[in-house]
Amino acid sequence: MFLKEFTQVQATFLKAKLMKYNLVRHKLLKQVFAIAKSGLIYDGNYKSILVKN
Repeated sequence: MFLKEFTQVQATFLKAKLMKYNLVRHKLLKQVFAIAKSGLIYDGNYKSILVKN
């Protein structure tokens, strides 16, 4: 009985962890494709005007 409950708890944590990874992966893919579709060339020296230093 204990083992079954333990594995269910483990599965729940694993599902939550995988869901977080999928959300991050989806967000990064959206950003990558948005950049690729824009046609802009990568600029390593780019500084956002929103960042105040």
